Amino acid sequence: MTQHTTIENDAAEYKAPYDLRISHATYRRGDVLVWLTWNQNTGEAAMVLTPRMERIHHERIIPCVVPLSRAWAWAEETGDEGDIVVNAALFAANLGFNPNNLANVRKIIGIVRNHLGDLLAVPPRPRDHHTIVADMIVTDNATGKTKHIEVKDHA
Repeated sequence: MTQHTTIENDAAEYKAPYDLRISHATYRRGDVLVWLTWNQNTGEAAMVLTPRMERIHHERIIPCVVPLSRAWAWAEETGDEGDIVVNAALFAANLGFNPNNLANVRKIIGIVRNHLGDLLAVPPRPRDHHTIVADMIVTDNATGKTKHIEVKDHA
C-alpha cells in the first residue's frame, strides 16, 4: 500500500518584511541610503540602511534594519555603547565598509543616531498604499470555482 504525504506549500504566503518601494522617506548619506519604511508584516516603523544604489548588485543586498522598538538601543542616553559598536561594525560590513576601521563604525553610528528622530516621526503605515490597476475573475477549469482578484501596482 502506497502512502501519500501532502506537503502544504506556504511559500505563496511569504511576504518580505521590507519593501523599499514603499517608504515614508529616503535620505542619502554619502555611500549609504537611509530608508524610513514599515515592516510589511507587522506595520512597525523601521530605519533600513543600504548601500547607495549605484553600488548595489541585486544579488547582494543585506539591509541593515533598526526597528522602532529597538531605536532606544542606538540612542546615546539609553543604549549600551559596546552593543552599539558591535552592531555598527556588522552594519558597516553589510554595507561594504571595512568593519575594522573605527571611522566606518562611527560613521554608521552617526547616521543611525542622526535619523532616530525621523524614525520616531514616521506615521503609521498607510492602509492601502497600492493602486488597483486591474480586476480579474479567475476560474478553476477543473471545479468551475471562481475567485475575484485585484491587481495592484506597488508604485
